[in-house]
Amino acid sequence: MTRLGGIFFTCLLTLTYFSRLIDAKFAWSLISPILLFLVWGLGSNRQTSLAAIICTISGGILPIFALLVPYSELTLSLARLLSVVWLVILNWY
Repeated sequence: MTRLGGIFFTCLLTLTYFSRLIDAKFAWSLISPILLFLVWGLGSNRQTSLAAIICTISGGILPIFALLVPYSELTLSLARLLSVVWLVILNWY
């Protein structure tokens, strides 16, 4: 959990400095795949890695992107929907 928090806040710090040079939405689009790649390695097996990816998208990538785009409610709703779908799949299967 500590590693994930460190990776996330490092990405936010990178976004802060990149947004001075380029558009913040474009900077976050460049940083997000790196975040996903780093999070993929945190799981011990494929199912844990997939869970980490889905949680990172719904809890980290989409909310930050929602703050950068004018359609923030739509993007946050998409993050919520992804979280609910993941919980349904996790509890039913």
